Formats: sequence, structure tokens, C-alpha cells
Amino acid sequence: MSPTKPLRGAGFRNRFSTDGALASLIRTGVKGTSMDAFRKDRLSDDQLSDIIAYIRTLPQPDSAGKSDSGNAVRTHSAKSAIPRAVQKKHM
Repeated sequence: MSPTKPLRGAGFRNRFSTDGALASLIRTGVKGTSMDAFRKDRLSDDQLSDIIAYIRTLPQPDSAGKSDSGNAVRTHSAKSAIPRAVQKKHM
């Protein structure tokens, strides 16, 4: 799986500048893509808050594809991208 729209960068920050906007995207999904809707029966409000908090911690790339810290931005496997607290709730 290779997402075409990253979860970081200026475009993402502008489009989803509030946690509410990001929560709405996660709850409704994106029709015609692999981004399913994660309604409350699949993801609790606490889990959603954990995921949003994690997304907000991702390093922001500059125009050269490096994070704010100067390191190359790395991608993560789906499992490693989920906070451990969320993983433990589902294991």
C-alpha cells in the first residue's frame, strides 16, 4: 500500500488544520479509495483521539523531502504507525 496523499506537509496541515476536520475524515472515509470509514462501532472516541494525536506528531517534511529535524522522512508499516496503546486494545 502506498498512499498518494501524505499525512504531513503543508497541504495536509492546511486541509486538516483542526482535529475535528481530521476526525471527520477518519469517521467518514474516502469513497472510491482504500480509506474505509471508521465509525464508532469500529473505533472508539478515545482510539480516534489517540490516532489523531499520533498523526500530529509525525515529522513535517520540507520541500526536499526531509523532516523538520533534517532527517529523511521515513515511512512506517501500518502496524508500527499505530500507537502501542491502540494496538494493545485490539490484540
